[in-house]
Amino acid sequence: MKNRFMALFALLMLFLVPQHMYAGEVNATVSNLDQDYQIQRFKIITNVSLRLFISSSGIAEMDVDLTAFQADKTSIVCNLQQYKDGGWTTLKTFSNSINSNDLNLFQTWAVAKGNNYRIEVHATAYLNGTSESTVQYYYADY
Repeated sequence: MKNRFMALFALLMLFLVPQHMYAGEVNATVSNLDQDYQIQRFKIITNVSLRLFISSSGIAEMDVDLTAFQADKTSIVCNLQQYKDGGWTTLKTFSNSINSNDLNLFQTWAVAKGNNYRIEVHATAYLNGTSESTVQYYYADY
């Protein structure tokens, strides 16, 4: 009975993995299918949410949200990358910054079929001369 309960609990936890990064009490890495999310302890950054969707016509949509606690400025650098010859090559870099604590970056770019893609996101928040940064990845095949 106890083994069944533990197996059910473990299965339930797999489906409840968060889709967003939130400031947490501990550093941990959890896996959701083939996406890895790292939850880190932050003082300024409260949420980093990223998504890469490639339509059937080959248009990659990159959507990144950064929310920070009382930040003076936030910035996002988003590299669209393709896996080629054993490594990741940057196809296009998009960036945005604002003197606020909430920032969104949404961009589209045409990609070729039959490749692996990812976005590499550098999110930074500034508060009173101090900065806090994180790098996150999101993968998609087309």
